[in-house]
Amino acid sequence: MKTINVTFEDDEHKALTKQKGEKNWRDFILELSKRAE
Repeated sequence: MKTINVTFEDDEHKALTKQKGEKNWRDFILELSKRAE
């Protein structure tokens, strides 16, 4: 198991949280990685 720690500016975090919606962070990041393929 690995942990990813990423620092965001407040406005970046707000935008990501809005885009994430009701998903948990793990599912949101995995969804983004699939879009990038």
